[in-house]
Amino acid sequence: MFDPENEIVQLCGKAIELEGAFPEKAALLFGEAWELAQTDFEKCVAAHYLARHQHGISEKLDWDLRALAFAEAVRDGSVDAFFPSLLLNVGKGFEDSGDNLQARNYYERGLAQATLLPQEAYGSMIRGGLEDGLRRIEKKKAD
Repeated sequence: MFDPENEIVQLCGKAIELEGAFPEKAALLFGEAWELAQTDFEKCVAAHYLARHQHGISEKLDWDLRALAFAEAVRDGSVDAFFPSLLLNVGKGFEDSGDNLQARNYYERGLAQATLLPQEAYGSMIRGGLEDGLRRIEKKKAD
């Protein structure tokens, strides 16, 4: 999906490999990627992964929104298939913060763009996450 030769993609790839065993080292590499990022594409990727290492709901949501904003600024189609995942993360952030109206909006936007997802496991996981998010919102509304 992303250019494997891009320095920011490479840094984030190394950090992803470290996340399970060495989360602090991974977070430092994601931070380095953010500091080095120059294009909207690179900033989107780095912000997306930095969001995963935030400790509070509002901090994570802030980074997820930042990643989405940078993705929306990319005009060459290189992040199109990434939008459903970004929208899932933002929706979950709003849901976790108690703003179910905003959460629904982002989950629905993500599902509307789900056709951009590959049909393999990754695509199924993201589609399922968006659908589950909407079900949770509906359940909360009914309760």
